[in-house]
Amino acid sequence: MPDEDQTLVHIQKGQKLLNENNIDQATTEFQKALQLDNNQIKAHFGLARCFYHSWMHLNRILESGIKKFEPVILNPRDIERVLKCWEQAIAEYNITLELNSNIADAHAELGDLLIGKDKERALMHLQKAVDLDPQNALANWILGQIALKETNLDIAIYRFKKAVHSEPKNPKYWSDLAQTYHKKGNLVEAIGALEHVLGIQPEDTDALCNLGEIFYQKGDLETAKKYWEKFLSLEPFSADAIRIHNIITR
Repeated sequence: MPDEDQTLVHIQKGQKLLNENNIDQATTEFQKALQLDNNQIKAHFGLARCFYHSWMHLNRILESGIKKFEPVILNPRDIERVLKCWEQAIAEYNITLELNSNIADAHAELGDLLIGKDKERALMHLQKAVDLDPQNALANWILGQIALKETNLDIAIYRFKKAVHSEPKNPKYWSDLAQTYHKKGNLVEAIGALEHVLGIQPEDTDALCNLGEIFYQKGDLETAKKYWEKFLSLEPFSADAIRIHNIITR
């Protein structure tokens, strides 16, 4: 018989460490729990989230380098680690959902993992997530991104608004809502969403650049300059810097 008390201790430690973003130690605690009882849903779900967070972290490193046009050097072991985290996360989410198919966050996070590989299966999990929890931020955000790519702007706005309502401190959700409003021509709403981004991250260069673009589009060069000058102070060598510098120094 598994030691239920000790299993619970490991799960609770793992959850606390995961909340503190101490992924490696959290992984160890969930693995210890599963060694005692391999049918513990919370341990499988916790382990899945550890692998998912590791995968996201490595992806963010790549995306950051791409955005700044800086070389990102990943040796074969790093690439292998990304793939391994992805595969392990999917395996643990599958086990979790076999044990309990009604966990909205598990469906949402599995959908995120699958969206670049198996869109049909990803959509199934994302839809299940919002069926179980209509306010699920991650699932609504990803569904909004899909709608935006397909230029279904009203659907994208609907999804992004749900995401920001559930997680109002997530700048990415506000940024994508702003982008969609801008594409739709709703400039006032786009400005409001971007100001939310700056309220969370005052030096968000995408928001600063985009606010400058919108005010320039509105014919308000003075306000555009305010945002662009701060943008240039943070990213003087970015792809947009020369074009913006030429505009504001005419």
